[in-house]
Amino acid sequence: MSPGLDVGLQVGDSVQAGHGQSDRAHGARLEIGGQAASGTFEEIAHKVRALSPLRRRRPFEQAGGELADCPIANRCVEDEQERNEEHAVEKGELLGVDDDVAEARLGAKIFGAEQKSYKDLPYRLAEYGTCYRYEQSGELFGLMRVRSLHMNDAHIYCTKEQFYSEFKAVNEMYLKYFKIFGIDKYVMRFSTHEPSKLGKKYIDEPELWKETEALVRDVLIKTGIPYVEVPDEAAFYGPKIDVQIYSVIGREFTLATNQVDFAQGRRFKLEYTNKDNHAETPLIIHRAPLGTHERFIGFLLEHYAGKFPVWLAPLQVKILPITDKSLEYAQSLLVSLKNADIRVEVDDRSDKIGKKIRDTELMKVPYMLVVGEKEMNENKVAVRRQGKGDLGVQSIEEFIAHVKHEIKERVSNP
Repeated sequence: MSPGLDVGLQVGDSVQAGHGQSDRAHGARLEIGGQAASGTFEEIAHKVRALSPLRRRRPFEQAGGELADCPIANRCVEDEQERNEEHAVEKGELLGVDDDVAEARLGAKIFGAEQKSYKDLPYRLAEYGTCYRYEQSGELFGLMRVRSLHMNDAHIYCTKEQFYSEFKAVNEMYLKYFKIFGIDKYVMRFSTHEPSKLGKKYIDEPELWKETEALVRDVLIKTGIPYVEVPDEAAFYGPKIDVQIYSVIGREFTLATNQVDFAQGRRFKLEYTNKDNHAETPLIIHRAPLGTHERFIGFLLEHYAGKFPVWLAPLQVKILPITDKSLEYAQSLLVSLKNADIRVEVDDRSDKIGKKIRDTELMKVPYMLVVGEKEMNENKVAVRRQGKGDLGVQSIEEFIAHVKHEIKERVSNP
């Protein structure tokens, strides 16, 4: 597992393709994923493995949470899947899955499986999940709008007294991500309810609306996070924050969401025993800190103009042998770099070295190692940095130490 990708994005274990699906769910996946009828589960398994560097359980467990794995049938709904029966899906319909299965929220089922007391709260559940929405062909747009999407989703069940600290912790996690990815310009869009629409557009809990909105507002003010308050745009089940970020060229993106929910607890009859030995319904915080990862990768491509820092680059080093005589040496360097968890390839084409360098520059690979007979005889490498040119000759041990330092410290581009 490459350490450079362990940035705390990962809050779930690997999703097992084909886990818990019925034939009907399988059919739904075919329709919404646009997959061929044969080999569907195998194709999705390949995709799961490709995304596996983003799935590490350690960061979330260290934060006091637990991890879950949702059967794919639970996710075969449109992006309005959070809504309950009173607010049915507007854009589409459940795709080949029984309503009671598709509507059931995994976290609620796990929470309600055992009796809870106030001592068990906050109860945090997270999953690296796969969701689907049946976008029309004209709506699809590269990585920004896709039919199969992945996110590190979590649900936090807490008491009213714990709400402030839990909501604050989620916002602080967002700020951590901004720092990691060099996002300097951002704003929280705080959406509130309209009292006159209670019982129509919004769940009819006037005191909970006032209380939770005041708590959310207090978090934003006390932490000094820039925000704008937008009336009458809350979710039907509670106030929410949409995280708006801006790329280096000024384009605005919706990164993530942080939502309060007072509907789901009652709908699923979730309860815990309070200090007075009375049953209470927990508040629920929905959060997906990087939104869908496909969209976030699209943002990063624009934000870095394709020139990723070393720790984030899909390919960190390319080895360029000058002639076939140094190809065997290049392959030995490949093994050394892979053993150091560095993402590396060898350009073994028979093209001239100038063309190999130009092509690698255009691919924006951070480092190139040019090796010929001289480097092979001296057991060294000629290092080139993307956009900076020749950095001189080093031993492979020196180069590995330097790159591992950049990865560990998440050094920004020079």
